Amino acid sequence: KYEDDNIDPLKLYYAKEYYDGLLESEIGFPKILLLQASSLCNFSCIMCYRTLHVPERKIFGIQEGNMSLKLIKKLVRECQGEKDFLGFHLAEYGEPLMNPEITEIISCIHKAGLTSQIVTNGFYLDDKMIKGLINAGLSKIKISFQGATPKRYKFWRNNNYYEKVVSNVKNLVKARDAKKSDLYIQVGTSSCDDTEEELEKFVNYWKDLVDHVYWNYTILLHLKDKELFNKINV
Repeated sequence: KYEDDNIDPLKLYYAKEYYDGLLESEIGFPKILLLQASSLCNFSCIMCYRTLHVPERKIFGIQEGNMSLKLIKKLVRECQGEKDFLGFHLAEYGEPLMNPEITEIISCIHKAGLTSQIVTNGFYLDDKMIKGLINAGLSKIKISFQGATPKRYKFWRNNNYYEKVVSNVKNLVKARDAKKSDLYIQVGTSSCDDTEEELEKFVNYWKDLVDHVYWNYTILLHLKDKELFNKINV
């Protein structure tokens, strides 16, 4: 659900009328830019496309480096003044908070009067990073879990940082509220083998703590490990 007092700045991106409009008319300019601020990642999740060891992985620029502030400035100049432009979505196959210029990137977008969203695994949301993102004028942040419980998360994320990320998100909310920032905070999890009860508990835990919580399905089409799927009920 969306709270009336804090509306998702990119809500239209998820709306049916947005996509209907794309089909009905000729597009003269991009509606949104999906950018990979960093192709580096500190996690090695077993369901992620990053685990593919094939020559084609370079197509995605995986494990190559960081997008430059210089390029962002160029993109911002090109997008300013476009009335139907929704904003910059910093996500894709890397962890955007690994870009050392991420706060400068957000600040550049914000100062131009444009919207910015980050999708992160939440690991790097320490006090310094939280302060930097809020002060830079970040519009929206989505913290992605993988699994609705510590046990599922540990298996799919291939690490034991569930409680650390939970704590980081809570600190983010406190800092946002203390600063009276308009930052929209969303929490979500992708599900493979969670039960309905576990997913319901996850949603109920977060629904009164953040602006929006959701879950969806994990795409597993690239996984060929039969032994893995023999062990779990997806």
